[in-house]
Amino acid sequence: MPKELTADEARHIIGVQANIWTEYMPTFKQMQYMALPRMAALSEVQWSQPELKNYADFTSRLVDFTHLYDHLGYNYAKHLFNVNIHVDADTKWQEIVVHLTTTGNAEIRYTLDGTEPTANSPLYTGAITLQKSANICAAAFRDGKRSSVSRQEINFNKATACPITLLQPTHKNYTYNGAATLTDGQLGDTGFGTGRWLGFCENDLEAVIDMQKPSVISHVELNTCVDKGSWIFDARDIEVSISQDGKTFKQVATKQLPTLGEDAADKVYTHKLDFQPTKARYVKIKATSERNMPEWHSGKGKPAFLFVDEISIM
Repeated sequence: MPKELTADEARHIIGVQANIWTEYMPTFKQMQYMALPRMAALSEVQWSQPELKNYADFTSRLVDFTHLYDHLGYNYAKHLFNVNIHVDADTKWQEIVVHLTTTGNAEIRYTLDGTEPTANSPLYTGAITLQKSANICAAAFRDGKRSSVSRQEINFNKATACPITLLQPTHKNYTYNGAATLTDGQLGDTGFGTGRWLGFCENDLEAVIDMQKPSVISHVELNTCVDKGSWIFDARDIEVSISQDGKTFKQVATKQLPTLGEDAADKVYTHKLDFQPTKARYVKIKATSERNMPEWHSGKGKPAFLFVDEISIM
């Protein structure tokens, strides 16, 4: 029972309900797909005391419950059977650590070269550590059946899994895994809320990457995500500076960007900055956010968000 309700209000609650809006479901099988196994989740919410709710336990039992769906010929969503790929950057060893999980005790098989896994592919037994680029494909095997293939590309460069420090804070709602998100080898797509992007508002991206040792570099790039309707604009200026000691920095490249136009596409933009080959250990990247949205926008005069993802150094 919701805690916000008084005892008198709570007595009017007689059950739970979830609606299906069917205007875009042309067949009954499609309706089944949208309802199952969500209907089981609804029942779990209704029949479980709050202190006994356990999502992991529920999903484990749900695997067995879907055998009944199979027996009855129901068409149900099978996303639950897929493999989840979780990636962490280990800045101590400059490795990418990959964890694969799935519901229940199914075997997980994977490949690192982009080929689809089979029952003869390597068996996942623990965290996979990467020190070079890989195209991860993983699938779960249950009762002789393979789940859909989950995929994740990891792209290495000189910044990947290096220690990184933010000199200005992210927006509290878009911090996710923090600074390491910018150097974890994963490229964000157009979904700015997926956790692959860091969001800034009234602050700038200002990050210092420690490559751990001096290295010759001549190229830096970063991605920004633009979604004008969500008040997310491109950067206005980008600066790259280098240092040997992490204290005194020398600017080596700059790029000025125009105010975003009304017709500018909502998409991922890649910004590349080239400069003369230079040896450095520390690289500082600063991308300034839009502080004053233009007249054509509904938020005119207000600060926009800046969403930044993978920083690459070459």
